[in-house]
Amino acid sequence: MSCSTEGITRVRVRPLALGLTSDGTPAGPAAAEVTWASTHDDRWHQVYVNGRLAGVTAARGDRRLVVSAPVGSAGRHGMLLVEVLAVDGADRWTDFANALSGFGPDAGAEVRLSWQAGLYLDPNLEAFDVFGDGATGTVDY
Repeated sequence: MSCSTEGITRVRVRPLALGLTSDGTPAGPAAAEVTWASTHDDRWHQVYVNGRLAGVTAARGDRRLVVSAPVGSAGRHGMLLVEVLAVDGADRWTDFANALSGFGPDAGAEVRLSWQAGLYLDPNLEAFDVFGDGATGTVDY
């Protein structure tokens, strides 16, 4: 198989509001911008959304793609599972969805959080509490 997730990092998904509702709030998302870093300079990239092939980059150097982002039954704040694969040119349009490992029923929602810590942290620290409001970017403790 000529696909790989190795060397693909910093995957970011940003919902795109393609319209406004009657009260002025963003509608959608019906699309999302996916960006990433990759060590695969000689390969194309595929983006999968919820286990389905959503798009293929137009050139090997592309590290950004706008894809359809289905709203689903969870509403506009529903979760999207996004995976980026590096593929050989001959397999650009080959659907590798059956080979993905991150979309199984028991996969759950996973994210990797990283930050730079200062000297104020206890070396025996076991956990951080992470807060967010899920939509506007503000935090309510």
